[in-house]
Amino acid sequence: MNCIRSVVKVNAAPTGQKPGRSRWLAALAIAVVLGSWTSVPLASAATVPPVAPAATTAPPQESVPGSDVDPALTPAQVQTQVAEADLLRAQLIASDTRLAAVSERLRGLSAEAAVLLEQVRVAREQQTRANALMLTHLRRLTALQGQVDTSQADLGRWAREAYTTGGPMASYEGWITSMEGRNTGDVGHDLAVLQRVGVLGSLTLDRLEVATSAQKDAANRAGGAALSAAAARTRADTAKKSVDLVLTSQRQALAELQVEQLRTLADAQASRAKLLTVGSAPALVAEARLAATVKARPVTTSVDLEPGECTGLDTSGYLNGQIPPAALCPAWASPGALLRADAASAFHRLSVEYTLAFGAPICLTDSYRTRAGQVAVFAAKPNLAAIPGTSNHGWGTAVDLCGGIQSFGTPQHAWMSVHAPMYGWFHPGWAAPTGSRPEPWHWEFAG
Repeated sequence: MNCIRSVVKVNAAPTGQKPGRSRWLAALAIAVVLGSWTSVPLASAATVPPVAPAATTAPPQESVPGSDVDPALTPAQVQTQVAEADLLRAQLIASDTRLAAVSERLRGLSAEAAVLLEQVRVAREQQTRANALMLTHLRRLTALQGQVDTSQADLGRWAREAYTTGGPMASYEGWITSMEGRNTGDVGHDLAVLQRVGVLGSLTLDRLEVATSAQKDAANRAGGAALSAAAARTRADTAKKSVDLVLTSQRQALAELQVEQLRTLADAQASRAKLLTVGSAPALVAEARLAATVKARPVTTSVDLEPGECTGLDTSGYLNGQIPPAALCPAWASPGALLRADAASAFHRLSVEYTLAFGAPICLTDSYRTRAGQVAVFAAKPNLAAIPGTSNHGWGTAVDLCGGIQSFGTPQHAWMSVHAPMYGWFHPGWAAPTGSRPEPWHWEFAG
């Protein structure tokens, strides 16, 4: 048997993961110890039939003194072990067939989920922009309230001065008296009325009118932005629920089938060891057939499969590309790469599964990108890179991948297309082969 190549904790499922996931990881540990795990296609919820119990065997033979070799088995016992090996081989082939069937089904569901995840991301971006716009108009509303208060205070002061000292009314009284031939006492009352409707103190009243009108406009715009933000949030929540509905049942079926196959693989390795110990021609032939069935399944590399401890910080208050490294989390098995905390956690769990399938973690060339970094990339590749300040790399929710994923049509890219949506990662429509800017290497996180 191979040495233990990795460690998996199964006491608690990762955040956001169902309890069934821990059962799966426990089985993964078995396969890793045995060096027999491989990439397996997804399957239906059918269970693999249990291994038939061995036929009644003859009493064990006594071992030869001083020998480390098991005693020779009777022909009936050898035949029983050969039959066991053939049954395990048939079960593995059958489970591969069932997994392939579910894989095809999940491929379509994952494509649908990727579209929904993109809708989630777009809706959340719209919600963020609407909230920012609402705050802008609320701040404007607060500033305008100050202008309104100042104008109203000026008018009040003017009115008091006019009432107590005559103020500017005196010059108007003489002019109106001469024009109308009326008593100045009557004119004083008329001027007070005129002042209230804006004939006097017109500049102050104009400022008040402008400020009040702008205040109403700001309030209306803030309310509209709030409604837009609420609508965007509803769209995002609806799309996310649809994603979960699309993938939950299929994810459970996948986990159950993978656990069953891992158990069968463990039994197959044990059976191979027995057959090699027997050493007879029929046993060696059966072992060779069984080995051929499991040999394509890669062994995981020596990497730590432990979940990361990083929780990061709230990044909502930072501008694109200006998030401090301390607020982000490292991308698993990718030195120097950073992602937003939730994206890093999901990427870790996705990469662990990828490692068990292909024998190595997901290859990553780019993750969080500072504004200065985005400026440099845009200057070098203006036709490919996003305008600085608009890239999802600047939010820590986008990655550029390698190791086969960077090319359409490879097993690695096909695997990602099926599995990534289960962890909130997706390949955006604009980056698809028929998209406006095909980029097989670019993947984004919606949460």
